[in-house]
Amino acid sequence: MGRVDEVHLRQAVRALSKREEIAALRLSSAYDDLAHEYYHPRHVTSRNFEAATLGWTREHGCPIPDAGLVLDIGSGRGSVARFCQLDAGRIVEGDIALSMLAISPQERTHARVACDALSMPFTPESFAAVTAFLFDPFNRNAFLAESFRVLARGGVFFGTLPHYKWGTELRPLRAGAMDLARFVTRDGGYVDKPSYLTPESGLEASLTANGYQVTEMHALTLPRTEAVVSPDISDPAQARGVSAYEFPIVQLVVARKL
Repeated sequence: MGRVDEVHLRQAVRALSKREEIAALRLSSAYDDLAHEYYHPRHVTSRNFEAATLGWTREHGCPIPDAGLVLDIGSGRGSVARFCQLDAGRIVEGDIALSMLAISPQERTHARVACDALSMPFTPESFAAVTAFLFDPFNRNAFLAESFRVLARGGVFFGTLPHYKWGTELRPLRAGAMDLARFVTRDGGYVDKPSYLTPESGLEASLTANGYQVTEMHALTLPRTEAVVSPDISDPAQARGVSAYEFPIVQLVVARKL
């Protein structure tokens, strides 16, 4: 696969006025204050989610077209190249958090763009695929509409959420709100972040309402090769009376713009 032409990328990015640019950057990302530690191994739940997704893509491959730009939205330091074995020259990473885009080391990529997932600075039909791994912080109708808008005809949306069954079992156990994820920080404190989970039927309905044809939905479990299991996975699994390796932790979805 060849590298993407610079002109194609420039055409994909709308010119923002200074006022619009400032307004976009004022939309503070939920993960700016976690950027310095988000990828630390101590955040086992996040690492377990990644392992579940990686296990699926290694077994089934990635449902991404063979050519064209791929937008990885809410990218952080990037994951689509690792999950999907893509040429870095095809990947555009987008994240509202400048600090997440600046994490080192980063995946190799063609470009990084600071942008809001609910109002993307790209022209219509610019991307062959939009990926969004753990898009629960911006799991809103506006995001689904925007991802559809920037996808080319025949393009693919490939995303994951923490599984609804996992969230509805865990969050009451931790006395947390249903639309918040709690991160315990290295200093022993905690930070609550927006996390909107949707049951499979609701997610399919939302995607369909925004014009997508849903082609695949899968409930992913933790691979048995993962020796370190987060208590935030083992505890709700135990409450359900199943093994931590049998409990659904990630909802994976593939949808197409016809």
